[in-house]
Amino acid sequence: MNRDFFNSFEVEEINKVELEAEVQLVKKTNYLELEFSITGFIEVICDVCLDFYAQKIESGGKLYIRFGEVNNELSEELIVIASNQTEIDISQQLYDFSMLGIPFRKQHDIDSKGESGCDPEMVKILSNMMEKDENRQNDPRWSNLKNLKY
Repeated sequence: MNRDFFNSFEVEEINKVELEAEVQLVKKTNYLELEFSITGFIEVICDVCLDFYAQKIESGGKLYIRFGEVNNELSEELIVIASNQTEIDISQQLYDFSMLGIPFRKQHDIDSKGESGCDPEMVKILSNMMEKDENRQNDPRWSNLKNLKY
């Protein structure tokens, strides 16, 4: 999968994509089972320094397909398709499983020396901003809210 694939889903936080998807189809008596395995890298924005970095992706999941009279999505994992249908679009599942491989907190990895791969200038700027924020006087009108009990 490449960036063009993700453009169709209007994702802005992803820059470069190098993903390989493997889909294994297992035909059972009453249903089909698709097993997805996605590996590679997605370039995303670091939550700490706002710089792009390559996030390693290892994700996957299963999709079950039953045959019925009409097409219907019963859940995220179970789809019913008409018994005369010979094709199914799995692009949404590929996208979903790829996005599930991105961690909630996106941050550069720590190298072998124990140092972050974050942009040191941006980290310094953010540290200075945090210090200024901590030293700022609180508005006394809000101080009574600290006494509220819940």
